[in-house]
Amino acid sequence: THGISRQNDLFRFFEDVHPMETVENVEDYVARLWQVDDQFDCLVQNLADSEAQGVMAPAQMLQRAADRVRYVVPGSATSLRFYTTLETKSAAIGGLSPLMRQDLLTEAIQAIDESVIPAYQALVAALDAQVPRAPAMNGVWQLPDGDSFYDTMLRHHTTTDLSAEEIHQKGLDEVTRIRGEILAVFEQLGYPDGETFGQLYERVAQDSGLVPPAEIVPLIESFISQAEEDVKEVFDIAPQAEVIVIGTVGGGFYVAGSIDGSRPGAFYIGNQAYTYRYWLRTIAYHETIPGHHFQIAIGNEQDVPLFSKGGSMYTAFVEGWALYAEYLVKELGWYDDDIYSELGRMQWELLRAVRMVVDTGLHRYQWSRQQAIDYYVDTVAETPEQAAQQIDLYLYWPGYFTAYKVGMMKILELRQQAMDELGDQFDIKAFHRAVLLHNRLPLSLLKRVVEDHIATVANHFVLNPGLNDAWYNPLTDGQGFFITVFPDLGAVSLAWFTYDTEPTSEDATANLGDPGHRWLTAVGPFDGNQAIMEIEMTSGGVFDTATEITRTDPSGSDGTIILTFESCSSGTVEYDIPSINRQGTVPIQRVADDNIALCEALNAN
Repeated sequence: THGISRQNDLFRFFEDVHPMETVENVEDYVARLWQVDDQFDCLVQNLADSEAQGVMAPAQMLQRAADRVRYVVPGSATSLRFYTTLETKSAAIGGLSPLMRQDLLTEAIQAIDESVIPAYQALVAALDAQVPRAPAMNGVWQLPDGDSFYDTMLRHHTTTDLSAEEIHQKGLDEVTRIRGEILAVFEQLGYPDGETFGQLYERVAQDSGLVPPAEIVPLIESFISQAEEDVKEVFDIAPQAEVIVIGTVGGGFYVAGSIDGSRPGAFYIGNQAYTYRYWLRTIAYHETIPGHHFQIAIGNEQDVPLFSKGGSMYTAFVEGWALYAEYLVKELGWYDDDIYSELGRMQWELLRAVRMVVDTGLHRYQWSRQQAIDYYVDTVAETPEQAAQQIDLYLYWPGYFTAYKVGMMKILELRQQAMDELGDQFDIKAFHRAVLLHNRLPLSLLKRVVEDHIATVANHFVLNPGLNDAWYNPLTDGQGFFITVFPDLGAVSLAWFTYDTEPTSEDATANLGDPGHRWLTAVGPFDGNQAIMEIEMTSGGVFDTATEITRTDPSGSDGTIILTFESCSSGTVEYDIPSINRQGTVPIQRVADDNIALCEALNAN
């Protein structure tokens, strides 16, 4: 999921994200190359500003970062991916003359020589300069106000009020549970009792087999293709955006598609060497379907605020969902015929529990780096080198990695709450819909969303023909409604009148505007107790007099109405009518009680 750094982000942006279909796209590409140095100047200034506040990354982390950045831009401009990507992709663009293309390529070389390469060199110099002054490899407790800072980071990433101590203990409890389950599977396989955890997982790796580099991407694609079909058992929604698999060096992360749907989501997977098969299925599900791609793409396709789309905001929700997705497919039996992949899944889950222990150990309990590495090696069954890479991430990014398991546990907790309170009324598809359709959320808001869902289902009210009646707004004289439910069509129609109670009454048009009488109609589908309808505005209608009506805007919808009923006798009308700049919500009640008994009888059935 991670694998984020400025230098890698830039490569991916220019290689995979930046559009390259028109002459303007090529010009924009070159213009952005000229801006790389400005962006890196901000990074260098941030290092200086942080140091001035007494905040610096540990020396070993700075040295590692410097060494990695140092080798990003070796050689001449024409040998770098910034140039070769442009050279290759621009050759296929229609309308780009050979002369114009050559001019742009020449300018790109100049931009790389004068902006890109110096930017990387300046960043390396700034990192090298800080290394001798940087602190030892310890947690943030060593920084000014380090404990308060860590508490803030935990709240930020987990979106909860869980303390470091609580997270640490939850992690320890989960480590004990998951390791017990893993050891039970080892026993089923007949593995020796006397071997270490690492030795036992080495058996798993050998027994599961190796996948050749050329077969890794097709294998991942086959997992995704099957998941797209099998996931329908527990989801009645799916993203419109596609996900593609890109083989690369390193890999193991997902990059969301564009918000407008023009670019698909992408799962980057390392395919440069033989890879053990047992862990590939779980990472595929985590990063694509039903994990990151499934959740992020569905969320981006909803009518939700723009700020909640795009990146990985709200770590606990985004990563918690992906970890929940790993567990969900296990519940669905996708691993039943692949015990080694199930052991891979359990090792991944164990890793996320260990992160809760180690992150808090480093930053709250003042564990040394070596102490954290030793715990990781003994518990997760990875090599000291692999453990060191993980521990250094936790040191550099305090609090972030605790959010995976915190988020997963909260989603499972809310699902269990819904199951307990709804009993036979619980529908896993409806639960998933409630969780996903609001896009990413802080866990406190997710709890409210799920509890609202529980309340709605528990009320168990469904629109039915017993609602076919005349209704009125009890708060304002002069507003009447006719409602008709068409169960065979799954649709509802609504007619809304305003009418005069007195010739000069302002209440007659209190919510709908201009003097006189206005009649609007709306039609749309319903689901459960709610209908979302498009408005067709009409004029000339009087509440109790049949009059010819005409569309105000014959070209299309004049707005939307959301009609919601909590019972057979009351409901609400939420309206948004841009053509007359009116928005709001009004209550409605029946004019007469004649159809209440019919409504209740139909709802009971």
